Amino acid sequence: MKRTHTWNCSRTLLLPLLAIALTALAGCGVAPAFLVGADVDPQAADAFAKLTYPKAAAIGEHLDIVAVKSGNELTLTNRTPRAFANVQLWINQQYVCVVDAIPVGERKVLALNTFINEHGEAFPVGGLLNPERSYRLVLAEVYEPGTGGRRHRILVRTDEASTGQ
Repeated sequence: MKRTHTWNCSRTLLLPLLAIALTALAGCGVAPAFLVGADVDPQAADAFAKLTYPKAAAIGEHLDIVAVKSGNELTLTNRTPRAFANVQLWINQQYVCVVDAIPVGERKVLALNTFINEHGEAFPVGGLLNPERSYRLVLAEVYEPGTGGRRHRILVRTDEASTGQ
């Protein structure tokens, strides 16, 4: 009696092929959007890329705003007695995002890949297959172009759970 085995090609090959494809993409430094977070609006990215870091602007007083990097998100907590609206938030003097509002006493969560540099590139955040791609958050500054042109440094913290420290 001869047994005939049927080979289910779709189930047997699908997962290994998917793993190979994702590994190849990670090796090239490209990861699918579902691995690194939401995509940036192309028009916003173009507008942010045209902004230049205000290095000539005077440094104002430090603001009591805490920026916490956790994974691919940046959480701002405004502990000042003042709300901020339509400000440029610069991280590491290279990446910028225009923040519509930072209310008093509230938290604002921003995706790190919405911060764009002068070349139109998003802030690098690690993904599932390339966690080493993530940059450290060293410096964060609020810049209000319409109010005298001062840039204000804010307190930066890194979520210890996300860094493994």
